[in-house]
Amino acid sequence: MSTAVERLLADSKHFRISHTFAARDDIGLFSMRELRDIGKHRSLRGEALADIAEILRARQLEHLPVRLPTNQDRHIVAWRRGTRGTELLEQVQWLSREAGSAKAAAELTDTVIVQLYRAALAEQKTARTTS
Repeated sequence: MSTAVERLLADSKHFRISHTFAARDDIGLFSMRELRDIGKHRSLRGEALADIAEILRARQLEHLPVRLPTNQDRHIVAWRRGTRGTELLEQVQWLSREAGSAKAAAELTDTVIVQLYRAALAEQKTARTTS
């Protein structure tokens, strides 16, 4: 049986995103459906997207694409700035912002996001073995 405090923590959006992210080794691939469910939203429209962005910001997480997708089947890659292996992600994020988030969001397909995630994980693994 859980205490009232434990129930509150388990229901906290910030706790759930932290717990989910911690299991993914500081670089995470999230479906928008998963983030929508963490925020307990029915759809991915204005307020829901703003809430998800705030949850990520509060946990000091960067993400790609810069503009969160409205399709629940799309993915984002999220990471903590300065984490080993995230240099490529940070460069793509910077270029996306420079190009304009609407255009960049359209060009970063789900396949590209997954490839960037895999590249970051490979870079992170390489950085760990060389240190």
